[in-house]
Amino acid sequence: IAFNTETDITGGSYAAYDSLVYDNAGDIYVSGYTGVGVFGNNSRITLTKYSSTGQVVWDKQYDDASIQDGYDALNRLVLAPDGDLYLAYFGLKDGTGNDRQFKILKLSSTTGSILWEKTIDKGSINEGYGGSVAVAPSGNVYISTSTGDGSATYMNALVAKFNSAHELQWIKEIGASSYTALSPLYTYVVSPIITLDSNENVIVQAVHYPEFSTYPDDVSTYIAKLTSAGAFVWQKSFARTNWRIRGWNIATDSSDNIIVAGWQRESSGGYNTPLVYKINPSGTLLWQKVIGSQVDADGETSYDLVLDANDNIYTNWSASDPTEAGAIKLDSSGAVQWIRAFGSTDPQSYDNPGEGYTSNSIGVYNNILTQCGYSYDNVDTYRAFIYQVSTDGSGTGTYGNYVYYPVDIVVTDGVNTLSTVAYTIFNSTATVSTTTAVTGPVDATNIAITYVPMG
Repeated sequence: IAFNTETDITGGSYAAYDSLVYDNAGDIYVSGYTGVGVFGNNSRITLTKYSSTGQVVWDKQYDDASIQDGYDALNRLVLAPDGDLYLAYFGLKDGTGNDRQFKILKLSSTTGSILWEKTIDKGSINEGYGGSVAVAPSGNVYISTSTGDGSATYMNALVAKFNSAHELQWIKEIGASSYTALSPLYTYVVSPIITLDSNENVIVQAVHYPEFSTYPDDVSTYIAKLTSAGAFVWQKSFARTNWRIRGWNIATDSSDNIIVAGWQRESSGGYNTPLVYKINPSGTLLWQKVIGSQVDADGETSYDLVLDANDNIYTNWSASDPTEAGAIKLDSSGAVQWIRAFGSTDPQSYDNPGEGYTSNSIGVYNNILTQCGYSYDNVDTYRAFIYQVSTDGSGTGTYGNYVYYPVDIVVTDGVNTLSTVAYTIFNSTATVSTTTAVTGPVDATNIAITYVPMG
């Protein structure tokens, strides 16, 4: 095991890492946020660069003046072919949560300085609820987020393309053109995540709620393939009657197959179980794996996935009882290679206040696997963490207050179905503006980073 580190905020109660990427030298960039109050009210974006051995190169914070009350948070970070970073995030423009902004920053990977900033806005329309960014070898930049009316009675997926000069090429929405256009099919298409294949086709994965309610009986994963010009190639729904099927992230392999990681849960009860599945470039389901059992009181969820040079799949997972984080390695056929957990020697559970962990992002470089997220305790103190282990699953054991260990979880073939759907796609009225509301970077002097060697 290479290293573990946790950040703690002086004068604050929340720190979390959301997203990580490697550069070609093996250095790691991790984005997240810090704030006062649980879940980061009045928070700031953080960006930290670690060397390949876990030493901090620099640690920066950014503040967005256009976010009046709430998050500068919930972000996605990618490394562009030119070596710079793109960060996509959303924040609340007021305290109600009904008026949000979606932003994208280009940042220097050398200094963390802001190179440019753009805002996607539809006035009082509600941007946010997830989002992502992807950069093609050509330098074209693609972003995704959600948009809807101010009271969130409907939400659409929004996808946009910028050329290498950062000029807007198109913006598309998937869903309903207005509230009056709603049908059971188009009510809620939210939290879109995108990736690109080798031909620069855009793969979109979103969550589809067939009715507007907090906990509908059926939740499916929507997946679409668009050309670089924004035209539909195909669109599918991955679903099961009376089940909630939630995709969290998406990737493509060397053959342009599509892999999705998330979770499933029966609507009538039970617990979340991680779910990973593969689709070929034409939209045909190849395999699906359910990791765990609904009768186990673990509530596992997979939030991210990454592939290595041999198309092996690594996905993270987090459990609720006891609270622990971990990783799963599958080969390209979906066969599980190993399952590991990382947590405290004093794990938190429903009846045992201790230390808990949630893994938000995962990365692989030269046979080293890195995860980041946040830990928390029974007094609502949240700290960002990052740790490295080997991709072969070795190195299990106890290291000070931390333990890394194998987990025996049953893996079964899923029975969900992939079917063709017919969502509406249309040109969006959203506007893109070049803004300078984000200030920074400033050195994050209010964060103490503790380095803990683990082997």
